[in-house]
Amino acid sequence: MYCSVTSDASDGSARHTKSALRSRALACRDQLTEESRALAARAVAVRGEAVLAGLSPGSVIALYAAKGSELEVRELDESARRLGQAVVYPRVVRGQPWLDFHLAEPAQLTVGAFGLREPAATFPLVPLPQIAAFFVPGLAFDETGARLGWGRGYYDSTFVRAPRAWRVGVAFECQVVEHVPRAAHDILLHELLTEARQRSFGA
Repeated sequence: MYCSVTSDASDGSARHTKSALRSRALACRDQLTEESRALAARAVAVRGEAVLAGLSPGSVIALYAAKGSELEVRELDESARRLGQAVVYPRVVRGQPWLDFHLAEPAQLTVGAFGLREPAATFPLVPLPQIAAFFVPGLAFDETGARLGWGRGYYDSTFVRAPRAWRVGVAFECQVVEHVPRAAHDILLHELLTEARQRSFGA
């Protein structure tokens, strides 16, 4: 069953709808137990490793450092390195609408913008067109490949600069909703991995 969002029918504001959807999806995610999170992370890691195996050794893979109740992807980091792939992590640059990605290991990340764990600016920077696949978090996802984040647009701006990269959403199944409102600049995902299944889209 999808998480549902109820909004005032008289309010046609997309902003209002997205805000309600974020709150509901975040609540669904926050209520999961530690055991459920661990089991979900393991299942997603297995599915994610199959995606990684389809990429060439030496490919650059973009992951993220989980914040709060986001699904943990440390096992994906380990899988990518075991397959001979390079792993990069995002860094927010003040005044820049897209993310920079640097080669780093999880233990090297430190708290930066918005409380996110990031690599230092001195770590090796990888040009966005060199990244083969992005594994990205979010608050809500739907069956068309639409993704709802926090509304800052960093990932969409990044995807524009890496048009050939494979875009993979990573989430708990409870974050999959019936419909995510989309704007013209929102870019669809190619796949979505949850503990329940792997969804592929015609993005």
